[in-house]
Amino acid sequence: MTLHDQAIVEKFSEYASQDSVDVDSVELFDQVPEDAQLAYRFVLKEKSNQEINMKIFANYDYLLIEALPILGDLRLKLTKEEADWFRNPED
Repeated sequence: MTLHDQAIVEKFSEYASQDSVDVDSVELFDQVPEDAQLAYRFVLKEKSNQEINMKIFANYDYLLIEALPILGDLRLKLTKEEADWFRNPED
């Protein structure tokens, strides 16, 4: 599925890169559990053709953002509502 809806693209961008992050409120996890089931993999392409890969899991409220410039992989614990938003891109 390819999304071109600007509102949806902007929402994904909020998760991929934020102007400011309250580090105290960000909850990270160490590794993706072995029993994690991939629900969706998103590929965000920038104008420079750089790709950002994001994975959301069906059985964990985790978002994995892979290979961010300088940062590397970023593993975030999401709220149930945030995770469900990613699990249902067709909505």
